[in-house]
Amino acid sequence: MFNLPELHLLLGIGQKLYDAILITMSDDEKEHHEATLKKLNIHRSAYHRGAFEGNAMRKITKEVLELGFPKSNSSYITLVKFRDVVDSCFGKHIKGDFKMAVYHFEQSFKQSGLSCSTKVHVLCRHLIPFIRNYLPDGMGLGSVSEQAFESAHSRFGRVWETRYKCQEENEKFPECLLNTVSDVNFVNFINKS
Repeated sequence: MFNLPELHLLLGIGQKLYDAILITMSDDEKEHHEATLKKLNIHRSAYHRGAFEGNAMRKITKEVLELGFPKSNSSYITLVKFRDVVDSCFGKHIKGDFKMAVYHFEQSFKQSGLSCSTKVHVLCRHLIPFIRNYLPDGMGLGSVSEQAFESAHSRFGRVWETRYKCQEENEKFPECLLNTVSDVNFVNFINKS
């Protein structure tokens, strides 16, 4: 058995739709949108070419109606439909009719004119059978998510980049690596206490 990569579906599809909306916006609309992102505390990643990380993309899908996007834009409508899929089956438990949410997303995506990426194909063709065949009744993708690993990986990357980064050839490399692991684990320990 394999797990569907919930986080990668969220990031890949969400970013594709977000970018498709953004290119259709005027400079004034973009300025208003950027101010709204800031107000909602939604930030782009500093080291993924300005793309959004998991928590930021979750906020975007959750707050899509408040982000100042042109409401008639077909990619915006598709992002709203994607939000419905995320809400219905990307958590630990299924909420509502996730099959209908996937169907509506697929129809909207086809009408958007965007090219179908592998992640969109996986969502439209493999999500429902995966949930039906491999997950206990009522369980969503979040119950088998890789997000915890990705979150730790992201935290490790931020600590490494901002505090300890050095070349592998550097004699202090093992010490820097150990310090990064120690810092990340210490923060995890404190946050769980």
